[in-house]
Amino acid sequence: MNTIAQVAHNDAAELGVIGAAVLDARSCSEAIAFGLQPHEFAWETNGELWRAILEVAKSGRPVDYVTVTSEAAAPMFAHQDGGVHIVLGNIIGGAFSPGEGREYARLVRAAFRSQKIAENVV
Repeated sequence: MNTIAQVAHNDAAELGVIGAAVLDARSCSEAIAFGLQPHEFAWETNGELWRAILEVAKSGRPVDYVTVTSEAAAPMFAHQDGGVHIVLGNIIGGAFSPGEGREYARLVRAAFRSQKIAENVV
């Protein structure tokens, strides 16, 4: 992640939308309907988790800890002890409101757009 992205991202919203999607089916549906895409996440690992969530949902499987960790690209998480299982487990254990997936998706997109504006100014 470059310096501009570091300034323009929203960690809490990125983690919130992932956690809300995994824990709450309605939140997941609303966040997906919002159209949030993996490239809109500042952190590559968060984008990979969101990609996995989209793929699981698209396939008609339930979006949960087991299906998302099975879908996520393991090499992306190799640098972290415990890999994708620990990363997603920590996100799920975070403090956020499971029913707010759409709002968190909106915040991630707003940060992404701010980043793109900043990149064009520099």
